[in-house]
Amino acid sequence: MDTKELMSRIRIQRELRGWSQEYLADCLNICAKAYSKLERGKTRLHVERLYQLAALLDLDIRDLLQPNPEREKPAVSVHSSAESLAAIKALYERLLAEKDRNIKLLQAPKS
Repeated sequence: MDTKELMSRIRIQRELRGWSQEYLADCLNICAKAYSKLERGKTRLHVERLYQLAALLDLDIRDLLQPNPEREKPAVSVHSSAESLAAIKALYERLLAEKDRNIKLLQAPKS
């Protein structure tokens, strides 16, 4: 399997979760441009980065290397109703707030 095919699988998983490239880049502590190159196969994918991506996507690395077609399907059906969109937006905002709190905790000076 080549890097482009592997990164295509990762892109699919990222999109199924509704995550942007910028979000995943932030989680990996790299800039969005670097992540974009990685996802397009323009940059070498190191084993450590592959493990990071698998962990972020909550996947076993074997699922990325030898995917199970059932795993690439969304776990829940996505509806475009206003109620579903509102729930997704609320979850997104809660996760962003939690991320910000965690960043502040990590950046706080240790006494």
